[in-house]
Amino acid sequence: GEDRLNDPGNYWINNILWSDPIEDDADREQGTFGVHESPRGARSTQFGWDVTKTFCAKNGLSLIIRSHQSKQDSLGFDIMHENLLIR
Repeated sequence: GEDRLNDPGNYWINNILWSDPIEDDADREQGTFGVHESPRGARSTQFGWDVTKTFCAKNGLSLIIRSHQSKQDSLGFDIMHENLLIR
């Protein structure tokens, strides 16, 4: 249950489930490359387009589809990170 997800050894599970892509239009000078702490808390991170690109290349993927809800005031999805990620 919830206790197993909170175990420090399972940090990677929370990271996969709750991390968010950094918006493509974010100011590049504010650290849009790499992985950064999320404003939502310690359980998740934010990742830049370079992380998406590297992950796809290492795993032979051309697209990642990830989301648990649609984005408010949108068509319901975004195509991001050089067309490698849909959320």
